[in-house]
Amino acid sequence: MARPRLVSDERILAATRECLVAHGPGVSTGVIAAQLGLSQAALFKRFGTKERLLQAALVDDPARVLAGLAGEPDDRPIEAQLAALTLALLDHFEAMLPRLLLWRATGHGGPDFDAGQDAFPLRARKALATWFRRARALGLIGDVDPALAADVLLGAAQLRPLMRHVGGGARHRTGQRRFANDLARTLLTGLAPPDARPRRGVRSPP
Repeated sequence: MARPRLVSDERILAATRECLVAHGPGVSTGVIAAQLGLSQAALFKRFGTKERLLQAALVDDPARVLAGLAGEPDDRPIEAQLAALTLALLDHFEAMLPRLLLWRATGHGGPDFDAGQDAFPLRARKALATWFRRARALGLIGDVDPALAADVLLGAAQLRPLMRHVGGGARHRTGQRRFANDLARTLLTGLAPPDARPRRGVRSPP
């Protein structure tokens, strides 16, 4: 019978991230192993190579988020549904952005951007466009381009964490949930005053 692992994979990955933040992208596996009370050989037996260890620690599996984006519109108010989609994306990008920056700092390419059609932003855009298309068919939103609506939502959800990490958190005092609610309301009402909005089905002059 195999002996139970005294240090879980999750703990190893958390310690790897802590060491990367504390010591920089060139941190050795010896430093990581010492923090865990393990040998380097134990780390390599578990993950194979340093590169695989770093990738497991820094590159998240987006399956859970994508599954949430691929759902059907439901009976909740449309504004609440849009806010929930936004919040899920915000949480994902808030967790992933610093990890992706560290991954690049280790000398590797960005995994999301090297994955072609499997990259998370492209898969998320496709899932969101499908959601907006179904919402439009149900009459929950107006006659909008589903792909464009997906781009707006996805872009805003990526920009906020980027500005916070690159430009500093002081610029974004609004909480995540409030931001998600405000963005959902803005998407639904648009930017023009009510009397200036084009009537549905009527094209604006060129």
